[in-house]
Amino acid sequence: PHPDQMHFDELPNEIIECIIGLTLDSYGRTDVKDLQTFASVSRRWKHIVLDCPSLWSYISIAWDRINQTLGLKLKRSRGNLLEVDDSTIRAELISCHEILGAAMHRLRTLSSAQSQTEALPSLVGLDLTGLERLSLAIPLYHSAVHQQIGPTPRLRSLTLEGVALTPTVGHFGGLQELTLANLPIPSSMIQNLFIIIQNSPLLQSLTIQSILDKDASAASLWPNSDGTLELPRLTHLTVRYSETSLASSLLHSISAPKLQFLLVEGNTRPPMSVQFFKAATESNTRQASLITSILENTKPKDACLEIEYGYRLMLFLPVGAPRYRLKLVLLDGGLPEGMDEIAALINNVWTSSTFTPPSGIIVKLAGIEDSGTKPSNIDFGFLLELPDVQVITIASTLSGRVALLDFLTKSNSHPSIRHLHRLEFIGYQDQWEDETFELLARAFADQRESLRDTVPSLPVLTIRFGTRCIISPRPKPCPEQDYDDS
Repeated sequence: PHPDQMHFDELPNEIIECIIGLTLDSYGRTDVKDLQTFASVSRRWKHIVLDCPSLWSYISIAWDRINQTLGLKLKRSRGNLLEVDDSTIRAELISCHEILGAAMHRLRTLSSAQSQTEALPSLVGLDLTGLERLSLAIPLYHSAVHQQIGPTPRLRSLTLEGVALTPTVGHFGGLQELTLANLPIPSSMIQNLFIIIQNSPLLQSLTIQSILDKDASAASLWPNSDGTLELPRLTHLTVRYSETSLASSLLHSISAPKLQFLLVEGNTRPPMSVQFFKAATESNTRQASLITSILENTKPKDACLEIEYGYRLMLFLPVGAPRYRLKLVLLDGGLPEGMDEIAALINNVWTSSTFTPPSGIIVKLAGIEDSGTKPSNIDFGFLLELPDVQVITIASTLSGRVALLDFLTKSNSHPSIRHLHRLEFIGYQDQWEDETFELLARAFADQRESLRDTVPSLPVLTIRFGTRCIISPRPKPCPEQDYDDS
């Protein structure tokens, strides 16, 4: 070997342990047969494998019981903390704490997803001081399970699906990730869950999904008298498929000055979605809105807000993608009610934030004729409420295209669309319709070009439809060249 290179046999044992760990399955652990294969390479490797407790510390309850390797792993992992996966459904109603017995106090990670509540582990009276990650789940069609848990000072991640915990002050002081899902439970138990949230000052990621209690009162759920849920370190917030008043109340009440990511999904039709927009965009004297926090925590060069509004996906605000525009996407079922109000809210956040706004807004429209509205009655007026529209993409038949083009023609000089530089008409391609539409598109482009005397900063406008493309101002013809016939 080269003088500067080390022979493989000279590698320290710790490096070989890491190499073995990296060659295992996607969970970072594997079954005993694979470990025995590594141990058969050489005497040194056998010593390393048998003398490394961390390689034996991952336990799959179902797999290790089938292969009768559970006892071997408990022995060779010695006193090392265990990562236990109990997510495979078992036929017998026996929980993992009955299977592991005294080894339960060695848990670092426990994941248990069961079809029967009796198979979930009991955590009462256990020493869980080493537990860092806990996930408990039962199907939504069961009644919620009420669990109690002892002190968990090292717990960093908690996922509860169909399971509620009795809160105790100080139990979750170090919690950083929390997921609460599938809880068709009374208001009192929902309030207990929010007490857990309130008692987690280090919380960085919060997911609320499918909490469907329709009797939950908004302000009464919050521990603070002013109805504010203070989460000073929260950076990621997700609210999915929960009862509308509860979800909007949660969005309105959370104060998260370091928020960078917000995802809101619902399964109700408009105008319920307007409540989500209001809750996420409206500030008050006590706290900034969630979207304002996102804008202020994002560098201008990294800003990308995507707002999708439709039947399924109501509000989507990822930040950090390498695109510099806000994207407003309207999907499924026509233009919803309240679009003027939503556009005004976006405009208010855009203009009032101390954040330097990114360069313009992208608007994508799809299914605008699905609601049964006649194309001539489609109201595109909300576009004029937005602060700086630069790109519009629409999937529509000829009538929808004509309606949008007619609206833009009448509003060509409006400040909201003054920086429009791209129009895309996609889908429903037909050669005859494209030829008919080309005349209208060219007339619009020429009319817009006529504004250049009064608005010299007008950008070049590109209109795409089918295989055709119209550019305004018209490309200058190539200068004629003189050829020497000789």
